[in-house]
Amino acid sequence: MISVAPMYIEEYNFSEEEVEALHLAILFHDLGFTVDWREHELQGSKMAEAAMIDKGYSTDAIRLVQKLIMATKIPQNPQSDLEKLICDVDLDYLGRDDYFQRSELLFEEWLSLGMVENRKEWEEKELKFLENHHFHSLFGINYRQPVLEKNLRKIQSK
Repeated sequence: MISVAPMYIEEYNFSEEEVEALHLAILFHDLGFTVDWREHELQGSKMAEAAMIDKGYSTDAIRLVQKLIMATKIPQNPQSDLEKLICDVDLDYLGRDDYFQRSELLFEEWLSLGMVENRKEWEEKELKFLENHHFHSLFGINYRQPVLEKNLRKIQSK
């Protein structure tokens, strides 16, 4: 997630504090997977709080990072530009040309975790997910949504 964030950030005039909060939220969002993949947002939020308290961050800064992490929970309903941005960064691969390669890796991960039982179940879930997903940020709408729609058409034509 962190590697694609700059493309999204440059579309906005965020303060240094907001960009730092976004970066922290991205990092802790991903760390949450190491504790519990089902509730990785909650786990990442808790990890962020503990680490940020230890480093002397303000309560407001901690709450912002937690709010950003929790905004990525599916179904997404981002309210602020920062929330829109982290949601789009989280699911950026849906609107990229390497979607099918990334999707295959995700299928293998879900299969190993018991989140799906077979490819047919995966394909049904992924199709429904793509049909219902839309990007929220300026960059996502302008650059990722068209590719998502192209990827969706490929899947629907199978």
